Amino acid sequence: PGFRDLLGKNVLLIGRLEDTNPTSIDGGKGQLARLSIDPEACVDKVDAFKTLIKLDPDHKESWEENLDWLRDVFQRAQKLGKPLYNEVLLLQKPGESKVEMAKRLPEGLVKIAEDFGPYGHFYKTQVPVLWVEENGKITKISSPKTIRATAEAMAQAVDRPMLLLSAAVDFEQYAAQYGIVADLFAGPMCGRAYFKEAFTVDATKDWDSLETSFRKIALSRIQQIKNLARIVSKPWWHKFSWMSDEARVLINMDAKPKASAS
Repeated sequence: PGFRDLLGKNVLLIGRLEDTNPTSIDGGKGQLARLSIDPEACVDKVDAFKTLIKLDPDHKESWEENLDWLRDVFQRAQKLGKPLYNEVLLLQKPGESKVEMAKRLPEGLVKIAEDFGPYGHFYKTQVPVLWVEENGKITKISSPKTIRATAEAMAQAVDRPMLLLSAAVDFEQYAAQYGIVADLFAGPMCGRAYFKEAFTVDATKDWDSLETSFRKIALSRIQQIKNLARIVSKPWWHKFSWMSDEARVLINMDAKPKASAS
């Protein structure tokens, strides 16, 4: 069976549009996003589109070209009647360490949100990190207060529901990040942080044991973040002024539980 059959009719199948190998320019100081497939070519195969752009606010040429590219993709998605998930990440400068890049996150993420936030129906972004592990050393980077302030500034700038990426952090840090900003985001879009250890644990020997490891490691993590999102996060439709009948059906199906006061 294909993805659609496996997911069922009530789960969105989101199609990645961008090429995983962006065009590098100016000695790696900038990257230009490009399409792997035109949205018109796959509109009947997916329920929504996704793009990813890596950005350095200090590199004007790539900044402007990526902004034009995203505007065009968003306009095409609107004409096709499909939602666009606009994903952005801060680009690591050539020769820059992980620690150095992480220290640029608070200011850089807000600048990206201000310029790129309007182009898409959902805004997928990261937040500053609490710590970075590099060369066997753990370095403290941002305080919870800084993470919160950055998320508040992005929420002010972006008139779209925001979704939190894991952006290469481990699950323990992602869970902490999401707890700090849960009420400012519409939900999580965590990926490998849920399950990446499944590939390296001793119990994984073959495909069958990999599935077992996935279930053992990932399911409880997914449930933990899901519970936090359903109780604390704003619903994904909170920034939309209009929605279709199909969306209203999904809202009724995904009604949020009420948290009882104690």
